[in-house]
Amino acid sequence: QDISLDSTNRALMVYQLAEERFVPFWHFHPEIELTLITAGNGVRFVGDHVSTYSAGDLVLIGKNIPHQWVSSSISMENKAIVLHFSSKLFDHYAEFEKIHRLLHLAKKGIWYTLAKVPLIKQIEAIPDLPPALQVSQLIQVLNHLSADKDRQILSKASDFNLSPNKKQIARIETVIN
Repeated sequence: QDISLDSTNRALMVYQLAEERFVPFWHFHPEIELTLITAGNGVRFVGDHVSTYSAGDLVLIGKNIPHQWVSSSISMENKAIVLHFSSKLFDHYAEFEKIHRLLHLAKKGIWYTLAKVPLIKQIEAIPDLPPALQVSQLIQVLNHLSADKDRQILSKASDFNLSPNKKQIARIETVIN
């Protein structure tokens, strides 16, 4: 999946998802992703890590890490706030050193095990802010997360071969045909 922040000339894309069910959608993209689950529960896949999720689940995913959330039930509404942004925002300035280190850790995915209510409220407010303030709020959130030690690295691997080779393509074509 390529959401093409560069083609939109945006530093940040904000999505509010409200679905009857999060269906399997194994994907990756070059942007960093911060996902807050605000309602629902199911199974979260990040790289080679699989675990359950529920409301309050907060995960930071580095670029090109395959991931998906799959709801366990269609009987309840499933909601999430998803932020996509480029690491380029934080690459060249000393003020962002802590955030830059955090994004390096995010190459394996990070689950925040005890996301605090004030932080969750900050994230929930982002969709309603004007674009420049959304970026400002994102910086505040990432700065907080960079100091938060209640976190777990999710995937053992960080480098995924995301381009199928000729042998894999031939196997896929055989199955399809």
